[in-house]
Amino acid sequence: MKRISFKDSGGLNLTRAVLEGRKTMTRRAVTEQVEKNAMECSSLCSTTYLMRREKLAYILEHSPYKVGDVVAIHGATHHIRITDVLAERLQDISDEDCLREGVQPVWDTTTEPHRVRSYYFDGADYVYKTPSEAFAALADKVSGRGTWDSNPFVRVYSFELVD
Repeated sequence: MKRISFKDSGGLNLTRAVLEGRKTMTRRAVTEQVEKNAMECSSLCSTTYLMRREKLAYILEHSPYKVGDVVAIHGATHHIRITDVLAERLQDISDEDCLREGVQPVWDTTTEPHRVRSYYFDGADYVYKTPSEAFAALADKVSGRGTWDSNPFVRVYSFELVD
């Protein structure tokens, strides 16, 4: 059975976020070799749009996880089912998807109705003004400083907890 790991060190406990339903999406950087092969595959296209489309298709075709796969969560007796797979640049993430990645709102309970004051993630050193700022910090904490700024191609896996 395939396995997937979520970072649980450095104050992060992403496995717990999955088990609690706060994390239903994960992004995994594409290896340099896959990106190089995708570039070669798409170099025959006549337009930038077609090149990008072919590159993303190649990245998806060579994904280690496919829709419907049931994957063991490394370090736990639980499983997730992959419900969707996309390819994009890391910085293309929407605010909604930042929340699916485990970013959480901080509610201002002094206002009526309550409004979101800021955003954070478990293990964050700060609170952030926007979901994308919080996710950028999370990406750097999970994958190393500069990951957000390098804006790599990533595979985006949506999933649901099975057990």
